[in-house]
Amino acid sequence: MRLLARPNSPQPPISHLTGLSYVEVGAGLTTCAMLASRWFLAATGGFSGGVLALPADAALGGPLVTLLEPGQILTTSELSLSYLRPATTSAGALIARGRLVHASRTLGLSDVFFEDGHGRLLAHGSSRCVFLPTPARMRFPPPKPRPEGVLDPYRRPAIGEPVEGMFTERTYPEMFDAWQRDELPAPPPARKSATAGASRGLSRRRCPAPEPEWGSALCCQPRFRHSLLDERTVQTNPDRKVLAGKTRILFST
Repeated sequence: MRLLARPNSPQPPISHLTGLSYVEVGAGLTTCAMLASRWFLAATGGFSGGVLALPADAALGGPLVTLLEPGQILTTSELSLSYLRPATTSAGALIARGRLVHASRTLGLSDVFFEDGHGRLLAHGSSRCVFLPTPARMRFPPPKPRPEGVLDPYRRPAIGEPVEGMFTERTYPEMFDAWQRDELPAPPPARKSATAGASRGLSRRRCPAPEPEWGSALCCQPRFRHSLLDERTVQTNPDRKVLAGKTRILFST
């Protein structure tokens, strides 16, 4: 964990995709930060709850990871966030400060305070994680070499535009149909996560997410992947598991 917080240390794919990073690590304490990039702007002009859940989940799991013994892993079994203030690109940075609340032999509880770059409280949350032994067959291919001179996705100019003004002129079903017909520009998160081709049905919507290069090199094992995500679509954290916050982004799309 302390290695991840060091400048210029190797980072997992999810960090190159979103800019998520650990900036402070201590016993039972972690702080994560992520740039409030235009890539995260939803169609309504702000950040969805899932965007905040990504660094929050990392900061919530960090304090518990500092307690793990060799041969142990953890997985998120519950994550709850109470949103107090909307977040946009004016936040500058999204900062999540996680701390340990309780830990037993098999379970851990942590909470998180979420601020913007100006110190304003955006959200508060908690998480329950389960401690597990590392599976004997948990093996991963070596990571692909990083191309020279290629900007990380979150550092590239955002593609797509919010269309918040259209919500006063069209109903939500009309908006979804217009996106499906490419009559409206897809918001940046849809471009980044490849969910622009959303389809709408009665009381439900499907957002397919084709395989991104940032998740294919280090995928979570099928036994640990979320049941609502195909293993080809995941972006992984340092221990090769899909972040619960990444799942939440898809849910809030």
